[in-house]
Amino acid sequence: LILGLVPGPKQERNNTTKIHDAGEKYFLLGVTVTFSSDEVKMRFLNAFAPYATYVRENEPTTLSYEIFESDKDSKRVFIFERYVNKDAYINIHRSSESFLKFRSNLTAMTEKGDAVIEGHSYLESGIGYI
Repeated sequence: LILGLVPGPKQERNNTTKIHDAGEKYFLLGVTVTFSSDEVKMRFLNAFAPYATYVRENEPTTLSYEIFESDKDSKRVFIFERYVNKDAYINIHRSSESFLKFRSNLTAMTEKGDAVIEGHSYLESGIGYI
């Protein structure tokens, strides 16, 4: 496994879990990753799948965490991340041992020239729908 995972405690999602304060805007992160080859991209996708499962099962304040493949460039993906707020991203998602391991391996890919990362963060406007 190229991007190893470290299991953490499982947190159940349920309708009684308060994950968003009224009036607070959701925090979004969009990350584009361009790989040096289709083979490197496939290794990343194979490693991303179990990590995304970990996020879904252990981070109730992460509302969306999905990867999309470009229909124009076979070596490019887009990762869409949606959190109840920026604090959930910084203090829960980014501080988990699993994230640190995942990010460390992705950083190694960039240092080897196998991946180029571009990311931007946003606050939802409340106009439209997801």
